[in-house]
Amino acid sequence: MTPEPAAVPRTAAGDAGGAPGARRPNLLFVMADEWRRMALGCTGEDPVETPHFDRFAAGGRLFTNALSVCPVCVPARASILTGRYPVTNRVIHNGRRLPDDERSIGTILQQAGYATGYIGKWHLDGRHHETQYVPPERRHGFDFWHAANMPHHLWIREYYAAQGPEPGRHVLQQGWSPDHETDVAIDFITQRARRRHAAEGQPFALFLSWTPPHPGRHHAPGPSPAQPIGEVLRSGFVAPPEYEARYAGLTTTGRPNYAPVTKSGNSSRGTQDAAAILAGYFGAVTSLDDNFARLAACLEREGLVEDTIVVLHADHGEQLGSHGRTGKHIWYEESVGVPFVVGWPEQVTPGREEALFNQVDIVPTLLGLMGVPAPPGVEGTDFSPLLRGQAMRRPDSALLSFCDENDHPSHSNWRCLRTPGHSYVVTEKGGRVERIAYDLVADPYQLRPIRPGENGQDALLTALHQELRAWLERTGDDFAPVLRP
Repeated sequence: MTPEPAAVPRTAAGDAGGAPGARRPNLLFVMADEWRRMALGCTGEDPVETPHFDRFAAGGRLFTNALSVCPVCVPARASILTGRYPVTNRVIHNGRRLPDDERSIGTILQQAGYATGYIGKWHLDGRHHETQYVPPERRHGFDFWHAANMPHHLWIREYYAAQGPEPGRHVLQQGWSPDHETDVAIDFITQRARRRHAAEGQPFALFLSWTPPHPGRHHAPGPSPAQPIGEVLRSGFVAPPEYEARYAGLTTTGRPNYAPVTKSGNSSRGTQDAAAILAGYFGAVTSLDDNFARLAACLEREGLVEDTIVVLHADHGEQLGSHGRTGKHIWYEESVGVPFVVGWPEQVTPGREEALFNQVDIVPTLLGLMGVPAPPGVEGTDFSPLLRGQAMRRPDSALLSFCDENDHPSHSNWRCLRTPGHSYVVTEKGGRVERIAYDLVADPYQLRPIRPGENGQDALLTALHQELRAWLERTGDDFAPVLRP
């Protein structure tokens, strides 16, 4: 059974976790899109260079079993912000908008006296092709706004910039989008630091959401300001040329389950050979690493290191050739495994943590660290005692899911039970149901699936199935292939 979130005492807006006179910490939450856990250099898995991320991970708590609750952008992001499962917050696939009555961590911290901000990709305002504009009433508690709903133009981007309840002005930016968004984040932090040092006392909570290494488009500038975007120069997994050059000639990730692929898909993914996919993906990650170094330098320069919780995360992973696939949507570890690192000097005990950490755990954990009560309805586990070096019971398992809204030929509906040693999946496609398990200790690359009637493992499958069923009953998930006798 997953333990209930620990109760957090209510404190004054300027206090931290009940410590008399202490100020609440700032929060800098940095998130990339489609960045898998293996593409963090210090894991020793993918051939990627991330020295600044690695340095941060060495000084913070790195969760080696962090998971995407649903490995696709919108449901994962909704759970990150609400601490609730997709079936509960009703954001079960990419076409959904985060309902107005859902309380996000932005709203919670805003009401607790925080200056809140959001920069970059939002993707929680419904169908992305309708508009990039997100009205103030649907920004879920974020006052400072420099964002767009679903921007996959990686060099020429449109944003809407606002302070408080104003609708915001349209901003067109040319250049590699993570560079621009990091510039905006640094300016936000600098301005807030000066106000805080001037004894205004208001802490900040800033979410910075980079789009890469998710595939995107590189457009040429248009012929006029009225037509700012010209022809597509490149699309797919892309990065600035100087970063891609570091991975020139790379032909494999080195994982035993890797098979070269040529990605042919929609216009944002384009068609690329295997070498271009790897260079674009890893080049983008290394670019983000350099931008993270700029953020760290800003915190140091402004004297905010000791006062700021920094989180490094991603919404979901990327197959990148594992099992001969690119993309996410599937239960393999490359798709559901994500980086999650928390750093707060003198407060968070550094080290590697093997406990299962799901995205619904983010809200209660951060609120626990910040001394802000978690509201009713938050479903995740508060790991803040563990982060502070205290004893707590780790969850025995985690629930992951995926709902195929469009009956995509390569996708299926599935629910997954993840335990420390196993991954157990029930899939449904066109009325066909399949049960699969993987021994993640003996078979970490998931090359030898365990199926009913095979391998003499039916007792194991039955036990895992019963635990998965209990999860679905507890969360109100009516996925029939699991619940029916």
